[in-house]
Amino acid sequence: MAPCPGRTARASSSSVRRAIDAAIAVDPLGPFLWFYRENCLYLSGRYRDVLTEHQRATRLKLTFTYLDSFEGAAYRELGMIDESIASYERDLKLYGGTPLYGLAITYARANRMAEARK
Repeated sequence: MAPCPGRTARASSSSVRRAIDAAIAVDPLGPFLWFYRENCLYLSGRYRDVLTEHQRATRLKLTFTYLDSFEGAAYRELGMIDESIASYERDLKLYGGTPLYGLAITYARANRMAEARK
């Protein structure tokens, strides 16, 4: 398993996730916390959990993105390219058109290079 952000030699992925969960309990509308949770799950290869977390964060209507959609990225890593592109297109609207670099990666993996370069 890949480490979560901020993980040290003594901290496991699960302990980092517990710390993030505790912070979310204190500030459930803090967009960075949901980003960190999705990122941690993504880096741990827990793609289905990323999808669940992204749906939860989206229901909160947070207007924040960190240059990517972990939902779209998780679908891409699961080989679900059509779902990945659809997710990125939804998030582009949600985030007011903020470019999401993972969409270009997804298009490139689908051999749709002209769209990847846009």
